[in-house]
Amino acid sequence: MAATVEERLSDIEARMDEIEAELAQTRSRARKHPGVTIEEAREILKTPAEYGPEEIALFRRVIGSFDGPEDLAENMRDYLYGERA
Repeated sequence: MAATVEERLSDIEARMDEIEAELAQTRSRARKHPGVTIEEAREILKTPAEYGPEEIALFRRVIGSFDGPEDLAENMRDYLYGERA
């Protein structure tokens, strides 16, 4: 069943209304948070970050647990440069 020109035009107009509404919402959000000044950024960076158990678990999944043979940790360069086998 083919859509008529009027139906297609009304669909396009409805989608344009949605796009305009989303654009207006995006613009209003951008105006609410314009950014911070250099001084404010320095103050923010002075405060230490707080990590909860979720962030630490994610970090360990991504990076690793840093558990390993102590010998390798202490003698890494010796292994890398062939002084130890």
